[in-house]
Amino acid sequence: MTWKLQAITGELEGQEVTIDRDMLVGRHQDADLLLQAAEISRRHAAFLLKEDALWVQDLKSSNGTFVNDIRIDQDKLFIWICPHKSR
Repeated sequence: MTWKLQAITGELEGQEVTIDRDMLVGRHQDADLLLQAAEISRRHAAFLLKEDALWVQDLKSSNGTFVNDIRIDQDKLFIWICPHKSR
């Protein structure tokens, strides 16, 4: 399963991000999706592919992880099901 996300703000604004595997998001050089903004933690969040859905997990980031302006609880996963997915 491959997901495509459109960045609408920040340093990736206007770019499409392809997610086809579990991915680490953060400022650390080992991050799959490397972001350099000061408000991003080294290990900020993770995109997880499971059960034909995209999950977003906050990794105890300093400033929190938000999806559609809703803060994700650090102890829970946020599931994102979208009808515009491609296989």
